[in-house]
Amino acid sequence: MSGDQLDVWLPVMSEEFACFFAQRDDAGPCLGRLVAAHLLPRQLLRREYRYGCVEEGGRWWPLERGEERHDLPYRSLDDLIRDPRSVVPMCGGLHAHGGHHGQVVQPPTLRVAREELPEDFIEYVEELGLLWWIERTYKERQAA
Repeated sequence: MSGDQLDVWLPVMSEEFACFFAQRDDAGPCLGRLVAAHLLPRQLLRREYRYGCVEEGGRWWPLERGEERHDLPYRSLDDLIRDPRSVVPMCGGLHAHGGHHGQVVQPPTLRVAREELPEDFIEYVEELGLLWWIERTYKERQAA
């Protein structure tokens, strides 16, 4: 899914997308409208990149409070949160608490397996230096 196809400024997605869990047998049926579901929590980005970041050597490095680096490409916290690579379409209903999205948020009853993560999401997380978080959060699927 490319950035021009997914407008994460809007919480409700177009019907041209399918729910991330639509093809999983163990996930149950889809319920409600599609929403842009964050695979990378906004809280994590706020903690790690509160003052934005600059790109150097293929990686984005966090800025400290008051720090300015006009010589390097810059992204604000808002840019990072709204990056289309950090979300997937998920059914969730009117307020995003139903459907599969509701099953993924607290308390989670449905989990995303590491091997299900989109390649562009992994690339994005790698650019941010947060692969440690993927390893801690997304476990490999257990054999049935």
